[in-house]
Parts: sequence; structure tokens; C-alpha cells
Amino acid sequence: MGNLADLYHLSRFANRHPLARENKRRTFLRFMRWQVASRAIQQPIVLPFVGDSRLIISKQMPGAAVNYYFGLPEVEEVSLALHFLGEGDLLGDVGANIGALSIAASSVAKARVIAMEPVPSTFKALRDNVAINEVSNLVTTLNMGAGREASDLNFSTDRGGNDRIVLDGSGLSIPVRALDDVFPETPNMLVIDVEGFEPAVIAGAKRLLADPKLEIIIVETLGLASDYNLDDRAMHNTILSNGFVTAKYDGFTRVLEPTTGMDKFNTIYVRDVARISEKVRKANAFRVGDRLI
Repeated sequence: MGNLADLYHLSRFANRHPLARENKRRTFLRFMRWQVASRAIQQPIVLPFVGDSRLIISKQMPGAAVNYYFGLPEVEEVSLALHFLGEGDLLGDVGANIGALSIAASSVAKARVIAMEPVPSTFKALRDNVAINEVSNLVTTLNMGAGREASDLNFSTDRGGNDRIVLDGSGLSIPVRALDDVFPETPNMLVIDVEGFEPAVIAGAKRLLADPKLEIIIVETLGLASDYNLDDRAMHNTILSNGFVTAKYDGFTRVLEPTTGMDKFNTIYVRDVARISEKVRKANAFRVGDRLI
């Protein structure tokens, strides 16, 4: 079974999660079912996800099981993506992990996706999820990292879904490319989750940032950039200088509101609050379990 620390962290997260708060019993039952099933079956398990989509979750990447526990771990970010993106729009999913956002955007919103995941084992999980959801016509997967410029950098490979660049000479050497070189077409939305290397990724996206077609950027801002002698604040100011403002989004009410600074988890940057607000208000609802958002 899960240890007490797992249960403690699950309880804390459930208390502030908008979907889990509604039915904590279901969340804990799902947690216990996963603990039992992942040990008994010893094989990747296919679990329901958003709409009619599915995710393959393996014991080797237990963190991905939160998609099953809560239905949707990052409700604000994913609901904004699914309400904003439409058929034919392009999402850049940088640090795609097993592909939860890529699968949601392609299967529900019918958006096109370029998904970048550097670690080979996680990349295989991403490819498997694209295949099982039959969205390979919409999702382009790239086994590479992102950074300021083209290079090869070492990545850890033993942290499940939390692998990241390492500077101590360990890990696996993997190609890293600037987003300006990766994206011949500017995406409508860009999501960057690279465990502290975000400022370097933004530094390699000067052309994309300046293009008005890019309307939303979501960046993980957990304060990990200092591990690489990078500066979250400088990155923040660079994004703002390209015409963006910070915002928060309530997917249940469809309200997008400007904020005054970086979030301690994920910061949402938008180019035009009024235009995006109008677009999300008109979007179709999507289903998570028995709930429409």
C-alpha cells in the first residue's frame, strides 16, 4: 500500500483541489485501487482520462497516477487550454512527460500539438499514449529537450516523471534545441514544464514571443531555476516585455482575470485578456468523469 507520506500529501492536495474537494472519498478510493492494481498486475494500466481519452500509467512513473486520482491534476491550466484551443490550433507542449496535456488537447479540442519530451523512457510512454488514443495525425512527438541554443545536455533517467537536466556529469546525453528552431509555425499556446530550465527555454524563443499568434504561455515557476544559475524574474520580465500580462483562470465560471505577478506553481501569461475571455466563454464544455467543465 502507499505509505503514510503518500497519504499525507494526497490529503493536502485533495483539500485544495477543486475536483477532489467535491468527492474526497472517491479520490482516496482511486488512490487505494491504484496501489493494489499496480502491485498485482505489474504491467502498465489503461485508465480513463478527459472526455473519451485514456492514459497508460505504469508503476515506473507513479506520479502520473494523479491523473487518475483527481481526474485532472492541473484544472486551471488544462481547462484554459481546452476552452481556448480549437480545431486546427497549435499547442507547443514542452516537457510533455507522458502526454496528459497533449492527449487532452488533441482528443478533446482537436488541436494540433508538438510535444517535446527528452527522456527516452518517458518519451516511449508519450508515444504509447498518442497511439492508444489514435491522435498521431494531430500530435507530433519529438525526443529532445529545449534550451537557449542547440546543444547536448545530460538528463537524469531515474526519477519517473520528474527527470531533469543534471550538471554533475551523470545521466544521459540528449539533444536540446531552441524553440525558435523547433517550431517553423508559431503555436497559439505554449506550455513549458522543464523542472527549472524554463528561463533558458524562453531565451531560445525570441521569435515565437514576438509573434502575435502566440496568445497564451503557461510556465512552471516553482523556483527551481536557481539550480541552474538561471533567473525566473528575468524570464518573467522578458515575457511581459513582449506584450503579455499574468492572469488566472477559473474553468468552472470561464472567468479570466489579470494578476500582478508570478504564481508559485504555474504562471499563466496572456496577450489579450478581452479576446481570450470571449473565446473561452464560447467554448464547448468537456467532461472529466461525471463533471462537465
